[in-house]
Amino acid sequence: MTGMTRSESGITFLLGPAGSGKTYRCLEAIRCELKNHPEGPPLLLITPRQATFQMETDLLSDPCLQGFTRLQILSFPRLAEFILGTLAPTYEGCISEEGRIMVLRSILNRCASQLVLFKQGSRHTGLATEMSHTIRECQHHGVTPARLLELSQKPHLHPSMACKLKDIALIFGQYEAWLDQQRLHDPDHMLDLATQALTQERRKPTKDRRFLLKALWLDGFASLTPQERSMLKALCDLCQFSTLAFCADSFPPTEKQLFSIWLPVHQTVRACMNDLAAVHELPPTCELLERSSTLGRFTDAPMLRWLEASWTRPSPCPIPEAQPQSGNNTSQLELGLPQTHQEPIQPSIEMMSCSTPAEEVAWAARIIMRETRERGARYKDIAVLVRSLEDYHDLIRHQFQRLEIPCFMDQRESIVHHPLVALTRSALRLLAHGWMHDDWFTYLKSGLISLPMDQLDALENTAIERGWRGDRWWLPLSDSSGQPHAFEPVRLRLLQPFESMLRQPMQAKKGLPKKQTWTGNSMSEAIRRLWTSLGVTRSLEDWDAHPLKEGLPHQDFHLRVLETMESLLDNLEMAFREMPLPIHEWLPIMESGMSHLSVGVVPPALDQVMVGAVDRSRQSSLKTVILLGLNESVFPARPSSQGLWDETEREALEQEGILLETDPRIQLALERFLGYIACTRPRKQLCLSHARASLSGQALHPSVLIDHLRRLFPWLEVSTFDSRILADQAFHERELMVTRDFWKWRKDHPNVMPSHADSRLGESHKWLAGLTRSSESFSEKIDPDLAAMLFGDSVSHPQIQTSVSRMESFAECPFRFFLHAGLRLKERQTFELDARRMGIFQHHLLESFHLTLQEEGKQWHDLTAGQGAELLSHLAEQMIHDFDDGLLEDKATNQLMAKAMTQGLRIFIEVLMGWMKHYPYEPRAVELSFGQKDSLLPPWRLPIRQDAAFVFQGVIDRLDFLEREDGPTLAVIIDYKSSLKKLDPTLSWNGLQLQLPVYLNVLRQPEVASKLDQTSIRPTGAFFVPLKSAQENCDTRDEALDAHRVDQSHQSAYQHHGCFDMEALQTLDTRPGSLKGTQIDYHLKKDGTPRKSSWQAMTREDFEAFMNRSVELLKRFGDRLLQGDIPVEPYRHGQMTPCQYCDYSSVCRIDTRTHSWRTLQPPQTPSEKEASSSDQA
Repeated sequence: MTGMTRSESGITFLLGPAGSGKTYRCLEAIRCELKNHPEGPPLLLITPRQATFQMETDLLSDPCLQGFTRLQILSFPRLAEFILGTLAPTYEGCISEEGRIMVLRSILNRCASQLVLFKQGSRHTGLATEMSHTIRECQHHGVTPARLLELSQKPHLHPSMACKLKDIALIFGQYEAWLDQQRLHDPDHMLDLATQALTQERRKPTKDRRFLLKALWLDGFASLTPQERSMLKALCDLCQFSTLAFCADSFPPTEKQLFSIWLPVHQTVRACMNDLAAVHELPPTCELLERSSTLGRFTDAPMLRWLEASWTRPSPCPIPEAQPQSGNNTSQLELGLPQTHQEPIQPSIEMMSCSTPAEEVAWAARIIMRETRERGARYKDIAVLVRSLEDYHDLIRHQFQRLEIPCFMDQRESIVHHPLVALTRSALRLLAHGWMHDDWFTYLKSGLISLPMDQLDALENTAIERGWRGDRWWLPLSDSSGQPHAFEPVRLRLLQPFESMLRQPMQAKKGLPKKQTWTGNSMSEAIRRLWTSLGVTRSLEDWDAHPLKEGLPHQDFHLRVLETMESLLDNLEMAFREMPLPIHEWLPIMESGMSHLSVGVVPPALDQVMVGAVDRSRQSSLKTVILLGLNESVFPARPSSQGLWDETEREALEQEGILLETDPRIQLALERFLGYIACTRPRKQLCLSHARASLSGQALHPSVLIDHLRRLFPWLEVSTFDSRILADQAFHERELMVTRDFWKWRKDHPNVMPSHADSRLGESHKWLAGLTRSSESFSEKIDPDLAAMLFGDSVSHPQIQTSVSRMESFAECPFRFFLHAGLRLKERQTFELDARRMGIFQHHLLESFHLTLQEEGKQWHDLTAGQGAELLSHLAEQMIHDFDDGLLEDKATNQLMAKAMTQGLRIFIEVLMGWMKHYPYEPRAVELSFGQKDSLLPPWRLPIRQDAAFVFQGVIDRLDFLEREDGPTLAVIIDYKSSLKKLDPTLSWNGLQLQLPVYLNVLRQPEVASKLDQTSIRPTGAFFVPLKSAQENCDTRDEALDAHRVDQSHQSAYQHHGCFDMEALQTLDTRPGSLKGTQIDYHLKKDGTPRKSSWQAMTREDFEAFMNRSVELLKRFGDRLLQGDIPVEPYRHGQMTPCQYCDYSSVCRIDTRTHSWRTLQPPQTPSEKEASSSDQA
């Protein structure tokens, strides 16, 4: 190669099939020119945008070429920017695609009332984008707003289409008027402006020209738009020598061949020839590179050479025969394609049928691991290609990361969710919507705020619990005592950037900042001030300092995001300059622009698999190509179009002489051409696959490309991929998760710990044994010393501080107790009126009711039902306003619930006051705590063994006394519940209902009586009392409104359920001769003994045994705790399991459908218990 490809005319068309050396010829000519004349006139190489980096890399792969300054490698858009920057530095600005979308969003907002068809959806997020596509289509085909408006008047058009034409003409016209008014240019006009600048430059004398080219090369294009051809013509007119390379195995024929894959290329070449015919005196020179068996891409792959040569003229390939290496032996395949290479033939094409796209990706991963581990290939020599990367992006990224295959996704990276974009969007939403919680913490969690994550989490938890939102963030934060909250300094620091952004002193603010009117300039300046105050540039530079640690697609990613956002603000300033708008109108404009931002990804010079789309990826030095998704309508893809026109409307426009899309036959030819390009990309190995069904289960059919390859290689079989591989076939330990050997072993060894895994399975199976070990096999105990520290306060003499509810959770499932009491896991509290807060409100209201009576020197028996209800309503009005930072007044639903709870407690008090006539016990204490700080009663200390004890603490909701002169004071414990709850004999026997017996044991402590100013106390009963009445269904309205029935319904709803000493029944219910309780649930026989169903009516001995049983159970539980015995062991009682309402299901992860539940023991009678004890002895 002596230098540039030249001809007498200066313009050469270089054509040749794939792999014939077109790109090599161009690059070699450039290398020779750069080596021979490093400082000569400028050179230009035009390639698609995504190929510029690859071309530069290929050029610099020559060790003799250290660098260059003469050559520019540019795409057409970047070349247009370069030309305008050189020839017209003072030209009016050109907005970007994002700028156009923002302008169209503003126009749609302003003209919404004038629209007809799009009026309802004028504020839809995607309408501006679709309108942008439609306007671009009209501009490319010379359709003006006036022409659209003229068509809308046609009487034969469908009314909806006429309305659509009017709406599009209105927006299109407003957009063009806006461009003229702002003296700006549309982004699609940039190539035209550059062409005009080149044309004007051509008219100047040669000595005055500022843009001169020595040579130009064009490579990598299958087609060119009219704008690109016009610019190319203007460039060739200013260039001494031009080489235009295209992929085709022949020159354009005289007649158009509609079914040829070369149709789009031939059309482009023919149009370029016509355009360039007048540039020089002589017509352009044409050179066709022939196929060669000794030169080019396929010298080492005869099957791929046959595929390329026979693609347009299919003929069956002979079966390759492996022959001994000998100068006289030649295979049949080699005879079909003359060559001198005489090594044994290896199949170069694999075709695989997979069940789903996910299995296609799994198969591709195995091919890559096979090539790199067994055949010595490098990752950079392999590419995975698909027709549309969007369909496979997530599948490939997940599978390759899982199997640790380094890969590069060849696509523009969307930055919609980048921290800087999220921060900017959230800041604008805060100003527009008034500091809502989600916007505020999206801003704070962007990673660009200098606040430690643990402090931020604590702030969010507190804000959610306290309901801080809206103007609360712009007012001083205070705690329950009215003192400044601990987060007040943090609040002031977090709002300082907004003080800089708004230029308003925060100290002068009382509530949310006043909403301002912004212009495009002031908006962009405010956003930049926000970034500056937060130190955004410094933070992004720090992030880019660790690209591999962050898993970024390439270096300087974050700074490129900043450049993109700066460009968006430049477009904002350029497009809206002095246009004033309120913040709520700016928000959709800015969001429409930010929703389409992306960053161009530069292919890394690392050893990575390239993953990309067929029509985008440009990498010539590939040895293996894996082509996925060869399904019907997927690849080749069916003709499609963008914009607001449907197929019927496009046909109607075509009848009116407006063709807005490329001929579908051209699109189909281009798809077949892309299939040819994809299959001829590798040098050694081509692997193809198709899926039999989509991920959603829809049946798929193979592509015509599969059939085409079967015609070329009829002896080549399509294999079926089986993801269930054998253990010895796995390339990566994670592949063992789907092997039959592993799951068979796992089924036989469900409880084996990783350290005990069978050694014959190797270290990988041990690793998997730990990964898949479920909580059902969690049978190991934690260390007893660790258990003593977790649950107690020391190792030697642990004192376990606990409560009844915690011990009930241990009885339900020991592992649940471990998570709650040992690890202290708990859900985040929210500022919502949940069941817990409703219960707190009801308890506080009843406590306030009792304390008010005490202050007035009254007792419950002194009030009538009406007086009690009125007092409670009065107290509720005061409490609703102050309860939990105004939670009950926070929103309408909470206010309604507050009224409902108040009304329910009014009825409850009325019913209680009615029962007081035959219930002589007087409520003496409410919310009576024991074992807590400042508690009146001491904790209940229960020895577990000699060196350990439980220390119980809790709160008794209500304690009723019946004082007697001739004996101990009788006591009844009342425990309020939000709904109906009854004692169950089985649950009580197994320790699942310990609350009432534990409270009874608290009262049995000797020192309790003196604390309550009593000589002695004898517990006689303990009851659950529901605070919410369950309404009974009635057949008629009159029945529902019947006063007597309503009264009976209320009494039934608030009936007390629990246990009591039968000897004290006459004191609990003084009605003479009563066999059935109204206030207390019991049912007696005629002889006065309890019925079998009324087991809770106990004899004195059974009542004592009931309390002692709880002591026995608690000691047993304590002994298990101190031994570290905390298995995942939930029970089942009928259809009820604790897992139904457990907060820790995401931790234990048991499968409730297959889990083996713990069976509860049936309760024993005293005789059965005695027999059982003697058997154990």
